Amino acid sequence: MSYKEMYDNLAKDKDKIDYRKDYYLPKAVKEFKKAKKFPAWKWYDYKNPSTGNQYVVFFYVENKLQIEKPICDSFFVYYVNNKRFAIHWGATIIKQTPNHRMEAVREIRAFSSHFFQRYEERFLKDHSLSTNDVACRFFARNPDFIPIEINEEINNNIGNYNDKANRGFRIRDGFCFTMSGVEKSVDEDKIDAIVTVFTTFVTESTMSESQREAIEKGHLKTWLQSMEDFEKEAKDGSIEFVLQ
Repeated sequence: MSYKEMYDNLAKDKDKIDYRKDYYLPKAVKEFKKAKKFPAWKWYDYKNPSTGNQYVVFFYVENKLQIEKPICDSFFVYYVNNKRFAIHWGATIIKQTPNHRMEAVREIRAFSSHFFQRYEERFLKDHSLSTNDVACRFFARNPDFIPIEINEEINNNIGNYNDKANRGFRIRDGFCFTMSGVEKSVDEDKIDAIVTVFTTFVTESTMSESQREAIEKGHLKTWLQSMEDFEKEAKDGSIEFVLQ
């Protein structure tokens, strides 16, 4: 199965996942009202009987003020060679080349159990949590991913890797190292899908000052480039993208 086919297969489940979120919400809120400790979270296994796809639907609140309106999300559970991955999917905005217009492209993000183990060890520091508990807290706490180009200032071993390891992500809780690849269409020289495997996590507090400065520079570069691209594309202050 290609990454495009995987994305389209998961996209077909969206309505049923949304229904399950609405179904589980009152149950989760009821549990949160009983909670004596925050943050609090609740997750539910769900298997789509039509496709057989296995999901985890979860709810999360950081404090009592969020009980009635918890963060709600889900992830797809996928196994490759007996290795478990949590899959997040959605559209990302890219330019196929510097001269192309911006467009929406399918993106699949795969998070390994090893990644969540490092997140627990280095940030949550609670060994009582299951992999699903850790994944729920990670996704709820880190909705925004800022792409950063990896250079020798961030990883002095980057020269030992190919260009698939040249992108990382800055998030609320730290920094993610990844391996990325693109899938191009058969009949056209265009990107059909992007896949990113999240390999490990580090907190910025454990990184050197030079690494943090390089990440800050990369963050600023990404932000300025995004603003420039959106200003060129926007009409009347708005912009729309359609996934092809």
